[in-house]
Amino acid sequence: MNKDNLINGQLFLITVENNSTPLLLRDDIILIYSEKEKADAAAYKFRQLHKTDTISASLIDNNTVFFAKMVACHFYKFLFDGDGKILKFTDFCNVKYTAKTEDSATEIKNAQPGKKTEDVQNQDQAKPSIIEAFKRLPKIHRNRLISAYTLGLLSVASSMVLKHFAKIDDAPKWVAICPLIILLSLIGGLTDASKAADKVKEKNPLMAKAAKISMLLPLAAIIIFILMLFEI
Repeated sequence: MNKDNLINGQLFLITVENNSTPLLLRDDIILIYSEKEKADAAAYKFRQLHKTDTISASLIDNNTVFFAKMVACHFYKFLFDGDGKILKFTDFCNVKYTAKTEDSATEIKNAQPGKKTEDVQNQDQAKPSIIEAFKRLPKIHRNRLISAYTLGLLSVASSMVLKHFAKIDDAPKWVAICPLIILLSLIGGLTDASKAADKVKEKNPLMAKAAKISMLLPLAAIIIFILMLFEI
C-alpha cells in the first residue's frame, strides 16, 4: 500500500475497551490493518491472549486526523498489517506537538490490558532478525557497532600475535607496537560498544545486546595478554 492509499484508503485499528482507544505494543506502537479480515483475525488473537472480550477491530473514520492525533499523543509508530513493517505517523501527517494531549496519552496507556505487551508483539510478529535489527539502527550507531567489533577483533589478534612472539628472541620489530595497538583498540572498542548499547537499548534491544557482547572481545584480549605476562 502506497502513501496515498494509507492516507485515503480504509484502515482498521485494533482497539481496546471502545472503538477509538488503540491497543499498544511495547507501550508505543499502534496496530493498523488494511483489510477487515486481517484486523478481525488479529483482534481475535489478542482477545485470546489477553483473556478479554474488549479488544476489537474498528474502521478509522479519518486517517489523517487519526495520524495527527496519535503523533500529538506522542505515539509515533504503527505496525502495519502485522507483518513486521513498522511505519511512522509523521510520514503521513504534519502536526505540532502540544502539551494538551498528555491526558489523552495517559488515558490510552491506562486502558491497556494488564498483560505485558511484549507477549502480544511476539504473537503478532516474528522477532526481527539480526540483519533487520542492524538495518534499523541509525547510521551513527551502525558505525559504532561495526567499530566495536572491528577494534575488539584487532585487540584479540594483537594479543595473540604478541603472545606468539613473546618467547622468540628474533621476533620482528613491528611486534613492539602490538601493546599500543591493544591499548588503543581496547579504549576505542569499549567506548563505541558502550555508547551504542546505551543509545539503542530501548528502541533496538537486540542490537544493544550485540553491542554488549562485543565487549567480550577486549576481555578476551586482556586475558591473553595476562597469560603472556605470566607465561602460562
